[in-house]
Amino acid sequence: MSSVKNDKSFYPTVSTNVVNYLRDQDMTLKEIAGLMDVSESFISRVRNGHRSLTLQHLERLEKVLGKPLSIILMEATPVEATPRELATLYAAFRAFMAKLGEVVESDTSDSTDSHAVVA
Repeated sequence: MSSVKNDKSFYPTVSTNVVNYLRDQDMTLKEIAGLMDVSESFISRVRNGHRSLTLQHLERLEKVLGKPLSIILMEATPVEATPRELATLYAAFRAFMAKLGEVVESDTSDSTDSHAVVA
């Protein structure tokens, strides 16, 4: 069994997935670079698999997006990129998290309205 630590292809793939995920959210490379406080050329090299994001980059992204890093990574990883034996579980978990997000957003908007009435 190989460990992620020894799999040199793991980090560029994760980094590329994160950049592509943000591009799918209609962000430009320049906007993505601004979020992480790096150059646009660095993000371009990450997208092309020549560089990798560090944990510091990902932590900054987590803070700026206001989303847990684990969720960002899950959303950024295509189901096709998961091991075949985990693909069904992964897809089900993504669906569950999406549904949970809808519930949380609904609860947040309800509580915001109630706070407005109290204030």
